Amino acid sequence: MNSLLNRRNFLTGTTAGLSSIALASLLHDQKLLAASSGPIRPAVDAAHPYAARPPHHEAAAKNVLVIFCSGACSQIDTFDYKP
Repeated sequence: MNSLLNRRNFLTGTTAGLSSIALASLLHDQKLLAASSGPIRPAVDAAHPYAARPPHHEAAAKNVLVIFCSGACSQIDTFDYKP
């Protein structure tokens, strides 16, 4: 028997589809599906697409300490020169 065409898969797909329709209906009734007044991200300037843009939220951290541990010393650091 085809595993794609059994009762469990049919009911799972149907339940997922109907529940998403019900959720969309509830959100529409409460006006939560309305589009916002503008785009989420600011428009990108075509002349400078990689220019820095203002952040969405104020940064919580004032300073950041980055510690990079590669796992081992490089072969240059462990090389013992003997003349």
